[in-house]
Amino acid sequence: MEKRVEWLVRAFASVAERYSDWDLEIYGDGPQRNFLEQLAEDLAPPDSIRICGFTNDAYQVLSGADIFVSASWIEGYGNAIWEALASGVPVIAIDAGPSIGRLVRHEVDGLVVKGETAADLAVALERLMKNEDERKRYASRAPEVVNRFSLQAALQKWDELLAPFHTR
Repeated sequence: MEKRVEWLVRAFASVAERYSDWDLEIYGDGPQRNFLEQLAEDLAPPDSIRICGFTNDAYQVLSGADIFVSASWIEGYGNAIWEALASGVPVIAIDAGPSIGRLVRHEVDGLVVKGETAADLAVALERLMKNEDERKRYASRAPEVVNRFSLQAALQKWDELLAPFHTR
């Protein structure tokens, strides 16, 4: 429920006919799988949405991705988002709390959607689907997440935080 994959299915289905060379792959498994498969069948062109189930090899999946989408309404750290960025995949994410804006730099390595509907997500999705140059620009900056959240960067932040308390 928190992941709102239904929104992603609805968003993609709403633009899929205009982008017949695109498809959507959804990874993961859970109690909504049958519902999502039926929704995809009802709303999208045939075979344009695939529910792929669980994978142990996220990086292999991401290596073939053009866009990663997170429709979650709440997100802690966002490991899957981090993995996508680290793999050089631009991200579209619903603004689901402070971690999203720290991970995804809006219009630098992806898009943060401020809207509250699947239609808002569809606007962002279509924006990147139709603009290869923008996708490539975001993809080129996405791996910077590795340095932004490295141990060295964390230690530097701690040093900055504790500097006023340091006495000699």
